[in-house]
Amino acid sequence: MAASASALTELARLTSADPGQRDARPLHVRLSHFEHGAALSLQLFGFAVLPATGEPVIRPTPPGMAAKPPAAGLRPPEAVSAEDPLIYAVIANYSVPVQIEHTLATLAMLVARQEFVSGGGLNIPEIDRQAAEVDTRAATAVRDTLRSQGWRAAAQAISARSAAAGLPLAVTYSPVLMNASALALRAPILRHVYNEMPEVRRAIDKVATMLSQGLMTVGSGSERVAAFARDLLDVGSTRTYLAHLARDAFVCGNGYLSFGTLPDEDMRLLPPEQVTILDSATVRVTDGRTDVVHRPVMHITGAEQQGSPYGLSVLEPFVHLQNEREAFRESLGMAEAWEQIPAPEFARTWALGTVPLARRRLKDIDDRITATLGATAHLEVEPPADLYFPGHELMAPAAAGLSLVTREPAGNAATGEQD
Repeated sequence: MAASASALTELARLTSADPGQRDARPLHVRLSHFEHGAALSLQLFGFAVLPATGEPVIRPTPPGMAAKPPAAGLRPPEAVSAEDPLIYAVIANYSVPVQIEHTLATLAMLVARQEFVSGGGLNIPEIDRQAAEVDTRAATAVRDTLRSQGWRAAAQAISARSAAAGLPLAVTYSPVLMNASALALRAPILRHVYNEMPEVRRAIDKVATMLSQGLMTVGSGSERVAAFARDLLDVGSTRTYLAHLARDAFVCGNGYLSFGTLPDEDMRLLPPEQVTILDSATVRVTDGRTDVVHRPVMHITGAEQQGSPYGLSVLEPFVHLQNEREAFRESLGMAEAWEQIPAPEFARTWALGTVPLARRRLKDIDDRITATLGATAHLEVEPPADLYFPGHELMAPAAAGLSLVTREPAGNAATGEQD
């Protein structure tokens, strides 16, 4: 990890470019590590984390379609800033050279895509295929330079390309991918991903089953004593608490179970977004203006990050996929609705023209979800019907949807109204 951190720090320095032109639009990127162990596929080398805006987004209602509740906002790459950069999570399960190669390719593709989008003349119905060609050219250029001149030369070439395009990279490295406040903003988003992605929810439920339901005894212990222990676990709902604890850890990044001073009476799950870790067994829960200290507390994490006691959600790679899935499903719904209602011909033609794109992207998203889940989706375990407490099969509080925003909402922050 020390060697990787040193290399990524040097990579960040070499890929960063002088802003130069007065009208340049810097692309702010922060690199960090993400350790998921074996929770996700080994085909995952890294992924982008779009910052949460923290403000609800009022989505316009297309004609002929039902209104939607406010969504959680995500900031796209072109709308990031030095204070809220695009985060690229580098998977720490690989060797340093592999991490460097995939990080360089990602930065090169980011610059190439932003240059492509800024150039205008986009063919929206074919934009996925055009973007794939842009990605291939950028990744090929990185690989060629890596082989012939080494990774430092490749990094400097990406820097020069970004400056020439008026999109100078501003790259940093931090061992901490997200602090407690950033994790709190993402908790409703991640719960939404769990609730709305059946493939992901089933995989998480399988893991929660394995971590909470098993009871193994080794040696020549009495079957009567083992039965007593199983009954105690069931009567006290300990298995159910542990299932919720595991789900919180993998979905929100952190799960907290407080045993209290009287374990049989005070056991409770703590909301991850309200917890501040004080030490290995003590946390503070802030609810509005009320602070309550809990001890002893069992804390388990999903994925790990360096230099922080807080864990990360293993569902982070799926946030952008869920956002895309919702957008393209709406596109299909709009095309279907506009065939049934009076609509301007140019609008109907445009909507119908996006249908092949939406279907291609939805198929690709399904494939990427399956590939990213890896072995967790194929665990030989069947979650019981009563795995969670009744009425809590889905997670709450969760966002009602996801939406990209290119600027901060203007208007009444209290009501979420915006221009």
